[in-house]
Amino acid sequence: MNKRLTLNLGVRYDWQSATPDTRNAIGPRFGLAYDATGDGKTLVRGGFGKVYQYQQLAILATLAQRAVIGPTFAYDTAQVASPAVTGVLPVKPGDANATACLQPVAGATPGEAVMSPACRAFLTSTRAQVLAGGYVNNSTTGPIVDGNRRMAYTWAFSGGVKRQLASDMAVSVDYVGNRGKDNTGVIDINEGPVGANGRVTRLGVNVFDPNGALVPLSNAAARSATYAQFNEEQTLPALDTDFNSLEVGLDKRLSNRWSGRVSYTLARSRDVAVIIVDSNPRLDYGLSNFDNRHAFAASTNIDIGKGLGAGFVFRRYSGYPITETTGTDSNGDGTNNDRPTRGVDDLTKPIVSEVDSRGVAIRNGVKGEPQLILDGRFQYIRKIQRFQAGIFLEVYNLTNHVNFGNPTGARNSTQFLIPTVANNPRTGQIGFRLIF
Repeated sequence: MNKRLTLNLGVRYDWQSATPDTRNAIGPRFGLAYDATGDGKTLVRGGFGKVYQYQQLAILATLAQRAVIGPTFAYDTAQVASPAVTGVLPVKPGDANATACLQPVAGATPGEAVMSPACRAFLTSTRAQVLAGGYVNNSTTGPIVDGNRRMAYTWAFSGGVKRQLASDMAVSVDYVGNRGKDNTGVIDINEGPVGANGRVTRLGVNVFDPNGALVPLSNAAARSATYAQFNEEQTLPALDTDFNSLEVGLDKRLSNRWSGRVSYTLARSRDVAVIIVDSNPRLDYGLSNFDNRHAFAASTNIDIGKGLGAGFVFRRYSGYPITETTGTDSNGDGTNNDRPTRGVDDLTKPIVSEVDSRGVAIRNGVKGEPQLILDGRFQYIRKIQRFQAGIFLEVYNLTNHVNFGNPTGARNSTQFLIPTVANNPRTGQIGFRLIF
């Protein structure tokens, strides 16, 4: 605009056939840079943009596979895959809850187990229903139907100041944030209120679909079926997200054979990634799985001379949070992500997380494992006529500091909040490069 003000203006239009309910996806862009003092030493900068996100095509495949009248059928014995974590042992053949397909019979070879005739007959009968177009998808996970899906978008914005302190050094302070809108989630519309026994009730087809918009009134078998879950892809304001951060940095450009940067970020990220109360998803709004409250980083590159050089990067993160769960399907909604409730689940073990107004542990309410990492690089480069040869040594986690991975937050596990895995120890690699 003039010698002190620069503007960047733009607009983008997106369209995706998978989300026909979004036809006005116009995303403006605006950027500003202003020389506040007129001498080029103080820069005021900022901008915003509306950025759309395409939905995954896997949603369409799921909607086709798990329709009310299922065109395909996937059988799952519902065996527990990780009893050490959940504390629930697999069902044994002969138990009361064992189905025909959990009871193999002896095969022709000693020690061989094969599918039982009862299981084979069950699968054959079910396949015939699918081929005839009469299979009603009333499994434990139930059907998934389409709703008012829209293309999600994010309002991203930032603003800050950068000030030159010396000819080769500057300090900056910036605010960076975003707001996520029109996010889509899978909502169980058959989930009713929690009963006196602490288990969710089921509304039934005539309550969640009285007019036959989802389950045709003409299909008596589908209308009379008993559904556990009945899921719908919904775009809801309750799934909105937000991120805010304060970023401070000090930069030194290369001079006197070295350059460096020091930065610190204070941030908070919140969303609704796990929905437990389908009738009110906002109750599960909390810190996101990628919330990293404090992040400090420092780096430097040094030109030692005569072809020798070195570089270091140091990082200190506060770590990602952990969600404390009961490890079981406490409310009977078909998922094992329920969080403990005060007065119910803390009779023998206290709840570690902060609890909300309902007395339920908040999502991601336990601090995760912090990370401390120092990486280094050393190099020697030599020029010989038209050739340049270099040898490089890179060492990761130079101090060999033990950085634990997050432990499980399942309260029924013997390893509850006990770190059992760690990231890589000190690791090095050496390389050679020839340029000609």
